[in-house]
Amino acid sequence: MNQTEADTNTDWPGSRWWRFDFHTHTPASKDYRGDKAITPRDWLLSFMRAGIDCVAVTDHNSGAWVDQLKEVLDAWRDNSGDRPTDYRPLTLFPGIELSVNGGVHLLALFDPSKGAAEVEALRGAVGYRGTSGDSDAVTQNSLEACIEKALEHHAIPIPAHVDGKKGLLGSITDHHTRQSVLSKLIAVEVCDTDSECFRSAGDALSGLSWVVGSDSHAPDKVGKYTWIKMSKPDIEGLRLALLDGESAVRRQEDAQDNPNATAVQRITQLRIEKLKLRRHEPLTVRFNPWFNAIIGGRGSGKSTLLECLRIGLNRSDELDMFAGLRESFQRFRKISAGRDEDGVFLESSDITVEYLKDGVRNRMHWRADEPAPIQLTQETNGDWRAAGQVFPDRFPVRIYSQKQVFEMAKNPHSLRRLMDDDPDLDKLGWRRRWDELEDRFMRQRAEHRRLGRELIERERFEGELRDVQLKLRVFEQSDHAAVFKDFQRSQRQQTVVKRHLDGLREQLTAWRGALDDPQAADFSFDPQGRFDSNDPNQQALLALFENLAQDLTARHESLRTGLAAMQMRLQQARDAVDAGDWQAAARAHRQSYERLKAKLEQQGIADPNVYGQLVQQRQLLESRLRDLVEKQQRFDALWRQCQETYDEIETWRLELTKRRRCFVDRVLGQNRHVQVQLQPFGDQKRAEADFRKLIIKEGVVYADDILSEDRKQGFFHDLYVTESGRDDLDGVPDRIRTFKGELDTLGGESLLYTTVKKPFFKHLESIREKTPEVLDRLWCWFPEDAVRVCYQAPESDGFRPIDRASAGQKTSAILSFLLAYGEEPLVLDQPEDDLDNALIYELIVKQIRENKTRRQIIVVTHNPNIVVHGDAEWVLPLQIANGSIQQNHAGGLQEVAVRQAVCDIMEGGVEAFEQRYRKIHDQVSGR
Repeated sequence: MNQTEADTNTDWPGSRWWRFDFHTHTPASKDYRGDKAITPRDWLLSFMRAGIDCVAVTDHNSGAWVDQLKEVLDAWRDNSGDRPTDYRPLTLFPGIELSVNGGVHLLALFDPSKGAAEVEALRGAVGYRGTSGDSDAVTQNSLEACIEKALEHHAIPIPAHVDGKKGLLGSITDHHTRQSVLSKLIAVEVCDTDSECFRSAGDALSGLSWVVGSDSHAPDKVGKYTWIKMSKPDIEGLRLALLDGESAVRRQEDAQDNPNATAVQRITQLRIEKLKLRRHEPLTVRFNPWFNAIIGGRGSGKSTLLECLRIGLNRSDELDMFAGLRESFQRFRKISAGRDEDGVFLESSDITVEYLKDGVRNRMHWRADEPAPIQLTQETNGDWRAAGQVFPDRFPVRIYSQKQVFEMAKNPHSLRRLMDDDPDLDKLGWRRRWDELEDRFMRQRAEHRRLGRELIERERFEGELRDVQLKLRVFEQSDHAAVFKDFQRSQRQQTVVKRHLDGLREQLTAWRGALDDPQAADFSFDPQGRFDSNDPNQQALLALFENLAQDLTARHESLRTGLAAMQMRLQQARDAVDAGDWQAAARAHRQSYERLKAKLEQQGIADPNVYGQLVQQRQLLESRLRDLVEKQQRFDALWRQCQETYDEIETWRLELTKRRRCFVDRVLGQNRHVQVQLQPFGDQKRAEADFRKLIIKEGVVYADDILSEDRKQGFFHDLYVTESGRDDLDGVPDRIRTFKGELDTLGGESLLYTTVKKPFFKHLESIREKTPEVLDRLWCWFPEDAVRVCYQAPESDGFRPIDRASAGQKTSAILSFLLAYGEEPLVLDQPEDDLDNALIYELIVKQIRENKTRRQIIVVTHNPNIVVHGDAEWVLPLQIANGSIQQNHAGGLQEVAVRQAVCDIMEGGVEAFEQRYRKIHDQVSGR
């Protein structure tokens, strides 16, 4: 199972489910059809092999076998060495199946501590005078009187097989009489809900628990049972379960899965040593897999347990988002310097939390005097071994104090963190991709900016080139222009020819070096002699590679010969160039140029060197401009890449919103109490704070330019509000992009330039000049999504925004979200504060009952309705006695001491029990 597992080890405190066979027979019944010689030992083993936990021994008008069965069981419990292989714990409920005046069979079940004597006493009290073990006679008392007598003898009366032979539905047809009888009962045995009798008369049984038993008269007929939830199998636990009905009673055919299934991760134990309020003995608190209620008066240490859980599970950092709570928590966790000083810990205090995950027990150990991380040990085959440090994600749990819930109710945007923690949302995976895109964008922007700085020189170079070209034109327009042009052309051609010939020579030289490498000419195979030439199987292979080596050697020599010819041909070409007419013409052009220079110098017409310098300068400028043209192309391409990367960033940021919406639909899609809506980039308050942090102007400076809520101005106001003054969250994504573009340009056409005041504009210009990467980072910044919570108002058919709700309604909406989301353990401290009883029942109680089977819930509460109506499987009453935290009468609700503690400690406890179980106070308190 993915979310839960059927825990075969149900050794936990408080309630669990028990397989209960309500109707069985032994050879004491005359109509027993099995082997009459069966022993009590084998009779018990037949139920143990069937996996039964509790058996009601209900022979016909007899309790003859009860004591001998109990004797065998007691012997097995006391001496494990005598237990048979198939032994498993089994609880016997002594009972009887009475044949009642009028033809109805009535089961009566006693506490496991009772025996045959109590059974026989009831038989005598109802006036049964027939044969023990037979149903040949009936009681002298009526059915109603027999029920009354059973109650007087502290037994639970249950009409047997009401839909069958000798059943109540078929035997009592008078409506008034039937209703009078049923009003005295809490349960009936229904054999077949599809039977004709049940379909026609079963409505009369509404409000009662419908149990089923095997009615076995032979060992091979056992195995039919009812699931009953109790903390321990006794008559009080059974009575309360039957009173509770659906939440504590499940017929075998209605329970498709094992109801003892638990979450795969849960807290099993908290141990605190040397606490300020528990100095001498360790305080060990165990937890049930389902709903745990911690109760007690003010200052009894309830919240201390939860904060110790927070520390032991390394969840302290979760309070960082709540400044006031963080400070209060820091005072709590201090090592106290004295009785009246802050802090609950001593230097020797330590906390151990045991956490069961995927069937493995884990212990987290924290010491007050050790600053080292919380240490983890794991159990392997009964041994505890160190397993490193404790990281919160490894052992998930959610712990919320009432103040945390209140803060979240005031600021629903804090729910984003809960969404992002969801494994299915995969915020870590999303973040990795986001970081990659952001890094790429930052690199592209930095390179684009660097190229932009270099391209600034382009205009200067173009101007210098124009000046040089004008000077050259003076020379080239004179009578000697042809000489200058011929010389210039021949010089350029000689440069090209020389570069080409030198390149060919370098290429052939490189080839020669490669061919002359000794390793290049070594084509031999198996130089280490790994192959045996005398082995016929290897001779052919060796001959093949020998022939290959000879062929390759010959071809290598051919390459060397060919390369020598190429080098000779290249030299011939070089010689031909030097001796050719083109070279002679080039020399003639140079001679003409030299003569012209001499002549010009003699005539003082011009400096002959200027022309050569100008030619070189023109060539340099042209080369630089060619490089700048390439850089301009790269600059333009980078700008397009920046835009494309930004589009990816924006799309990926919207992907986060999409994932959050999927989370909300999955968690709250069918929730009747609360709705959550997400608007991309809609968190205006967080957006302003993040923006100020990026531009290093936190606080309220430049409020008129950034956001002034009082004056309703500033560009952040314009992002979220239309010109008409109405909120417009749908248009925020487009306005965000426009806003970023204006920050990037800061020109006279920019809206910012025309709207912000000069000091703030100068600050932005300073950022662009000194730390332009801040603007790059702003491109990667997006406001957070707005989280809008709506709640179901009790007086309305629809949902209303939480910002218009009362404090209690706000809290109820957030609690509904917290209860609905997640499968990890949930710990709540006083969730009922600010809530009226209607909200407590509609929200907390219902959702606890709906969710506790898939996740462990631990609640500190002062409200008895949460404990009683939420059906707490484990109630832990706390008090301060002799200056120390004490836990007293911890147990399940069906235990008298626990119910009494609830009534004594919690105002309204008696009323809560009476309301739930429809019984008067004396039954609630066990009297």
